[in-house]
Amino acid sequence: MLLVILLALAARAPRLGFWESYAWLVAIVVISILEAVLIGILYLEWRRRHRAERSLAERLAFEELLSEVHADLVSIQTEDIDAPVMRALARISESLGVDKGTLMDYERREAGVYHQLRWSRHPDIPIPPADVAGHYPWTLARMRAGQVNRFSRLDELPPEASVDRRSFERVGTQSHIAVPLMLDDAVLGTMFFATVDQPREWPDDLVKRLQLLAKAFAFVLARRRSDTAVRESRQLSTAIVESLPDKVVVIDRAGTIIAMNERDRTTGGSFASDEHLGVNYLDLWRRPVLGGAGAVVDVRAGVASVLAGTLAQFATEFQLTDGNRARWFEFRARPLRRAAGGAVLARVDITDRKLAEAEARSMREELARVVRMTTLGQLTATIAHEVNQPLTGIMANAQAARKFLQSATPNLEEIREIIEDIIEDDQRASRVLQRLRSMLRRRESELVTIDVNQLISDVVRFLHSDAVIRNVEVIQELEPALPTFPGDLVQLQQVLVNLVLNGLEAMAGVPVESRRILIRTERRADALRVVVTDSGPGLGDKPLDDLFELFHTTKTDGMGLGLPIARSIVEAHGGHLHASNNPAGGATFSFTLPLAGYRSGVETSSSRPSMPGV
Repeated sequence: MLLVILLALAARAPRLGFWESYAWLVAIVVISILEAVLIGILYLEWRRRHRAERSLAERLAFEELLSEVHADLVSIQTEDIDAPVMRALARISESLGVDKGTLMDYERREAGVYHQLRWSRHPDIPIPPADVAGHYPWTLARMRAGQVNRFSRLDELPPEASVDRRSFERVGTQSHIAVPLMLDDAVLGTMFFATVDQPREWPDDLVKRLQLLAKAFAFVLARRRSDTAVRESRQLSTAIVESLPDKVVVIDRAGTIIAMNERDRTTGGSFASDEHLGVNYLDLWRRPVLGGAGAVVDVRAGVASVLAGTLAQFATEFQLTDGNRARWFEFRARPLRRAAGGAVLARVDITDRKLAEAEARSMREELARVVRMTTLGQLTATIAHEVNQPLTGIMANAQAARKFLQSATPNLEEIREIIEDIIEDDQRASRVLQRLRSMLRRRESELVTIDVNQLISDVVRFLHSDAVIRNVEVIQELEPALPTFPGDLVQLQQVLVNLVLNGLEAMAGVPVESRRILIRTERRADALRVVVTDSGPGLGDKPLDDLFELFHTTKTDGMGLGLPIARSIVEAHGGHLHASNNPAGGATFSFTLPLAGYRSGVETSSSRPSMPGV
């Protein structure tokens, strides 16, 4: 209309030149065009700013949602995470405007199907099959590899995802995104979102925000796994402790009981009935310590040393009185392998074992006595010689004294010397009989301090007559200055007598000039070794361990008790008895004796060796 008016005015104007006639019209048109361009620019800027404001609002809203969801997920209890995780999944799905949301946990799996939490906008939306591996193999492979999988239209799926595409089509999926739940490069699960009404885009900035959400969910799943593992580990530890037949107590570094099994409290003494969680175990032992309960004094100090790290472990045996019955216990303490320290304590009632050991020891000692009687029976000639010598001396000295007394002027000094000789011979004969009686009588183990070289010398002296009768040379190679040790002297004498006698008897068919027995001693670390070697025919090709079986014998008149009893005596002293054939012929028996002796820590008394005839 404005243009028409302008043209009409121009037609009525006097005839002038073009520019003079239309300059003002051109100016108006140019101004109008400039105004339109400016208006368009302003509109575009408004739209851009509007989009930016909307994007910023969406970002702020999503970040607020992320903060709230993260706070909710961090504060939840891991015993039942499904409900709070489902609420968070619903809020995220609604914020995104999608139709379906799913969270899959790879750790929880039943019948080959991963555990899934699902949300949908309305109940009519088709639910994807739970068997992800069978219906979405391509998608699952990318998810397990930690890759984001997204498409805005089904046509974007590659040919190798044909199985997945058919599955998506069956449930009406238009667009889809799968974000892995990752923590420290480990894929713990996957978060899915999909639309069914219309396609939608999944821009990169949205993917980044979803990955932040995925970390929050991954943290929850990791916490649940960790807490489940700790809970199962505690349940397993508790089950193991409860299944143990021994009394087991776990204490922390301060000595407070933090775990224990429910074994009979009455078998641990009066203090054991006070064992409860939260009670200081060291204080429980303070009463027996103050009461001077023997070896119990060591228990508290041993546990304290293990807790302090000055002992790698502690073990002892002690006796407590339960009513009128004395009970034996074995106590062990080991450090608890954890940063906070502590210790695991085990107390075992070994009363029955102690009674059985005492019975076995009594039977062994009775058998040993029988063997000693048999051995002494074999040494009748030697014993007769040892007893006959002092008796002959007594007779000769008595006859001499009588002759001196028949003199008119008896030499009193000579008679006094004769009487001294008679007394000495009588004492010698008495010692022989006492030694014989000590070997034959029933006796308890008596620990004394033993010099092994002196023990061997006494045995050799005792068997000297028997060796002479059999024409056997006995050679001693004794390492000097060997340390003494605590042990049962009579039992160890019996071992050596048995080994030497076996060697003497084994050489009966050997030429006289070749008959010799070598007895050696040597020190090996914290033990002494005694070796007895003969030049007889050897032990044959049969298993050498059979020699130490009860009632196994190679002698026509043997009982098969000597070597088994000898081995049991050596083992009771903490040593070992071995047999071997010599390359050049003959046999060697050797045994070791630890310097700790028969029983560690037993106070011993010094005593001279007591062999018959010595």
